[in-house]
Amino acid sequence: MQPTPVRPDTRAEPWVELLVKVLAGVPRLPGRAACRDHVELFDAAADGDRQAAEQAVTICEACPVLAACGEWIATARRPPPGVTAGKYTPTKEPKGKK
Repeated sequence: MQPTPVRPDTRAEPWVELLVKVLAGVPRLPGRAACRDHVELFDAAADGDRQAAEQAVTICEACPVLAACGEWIATARRPPPGVTAGKYTPTKEPKGKK
């Protein structure tokens, strides 16, 4: 599933143009993604909380748009940290931290 291209209005404020560029890679999933109702849990998973990640994976696996999300993430240059399409991608530690 390819993201729907968005063309910025050339008369838009600079912050609007930036927002359009940032959101250009976000997919328009059909239906309602289950993660939308559990933002704090998915954010905690992205921050490296393994227990939150396990719970998020369980929610993801029952999501009505799991297949579409999986198609989208397959086209990403690199998966974001956390749980996406039922899979956990660990957060990388900052350089110099052991």
